[in-house]
Amino acid sequence: MSLAINTPATVYMLPRDGAEARCAFLGLLRSPGETWILDYGFTEADLIAEIEQNDAAGIAMHLLLDRSQSAGTAESKALAALSAKLVHGDITMTTAGPDSAGSSEIMHDKVMVVAASDGGQAHVWLGSVNFSESGWYQANTALLLRSDAMAQMLIDFFDRTRQWALEHVPQLGAKGKAS
Repeated sequence: MSLAINTPATVYMLPRDGAEARCAFLGLLRSPGETWILDYGFTEADLIAEIEQNDAAGIAMHLLLDRSQSAGTAESKALAALSAKLVHGDITMTTAGPDSAGSSEIMHDKVMVVAASDGGQAHVWLGSVNFSESGWYQANTALLLRSDAMAQMLIDFFDRTRQWALEHVPQLGAKGKAS
């Protein structure tokens, strides 16, 4: 399914715009609504701290992360600690998704959808930058826009992929649930 959108967007070209992009990215979590994150390389300490604070405040934080990246020493410790603290959110690990061709595939998305707390359209962040400390300093791109239609398309993809993962991929001790 494709989607044509006609809305203003901000494009970040990294590493030149890395500091600005990181600030905008983390800023989305400072007064969010329900949030969905799909990521391949998830190690950004400030992001994890924001997720913990939002979950503690009762805001659901849904994470769908690549299993191969999450198995690293630093990643697995960070995710185990985060998983133990989540009350309103969930973490699901996957290797691919329902439309994948084989088991050697990875979940390579870098997407965040944040329901608007200001009554406007949902915030959508996507691009090539991993949500990691180093991602902001590498040659990457990111796009930030507001679109309920695009947000819903990505949430539907998140839900289908999460359900597939819960049925087909061992969850590495992380918290995963269908909501």
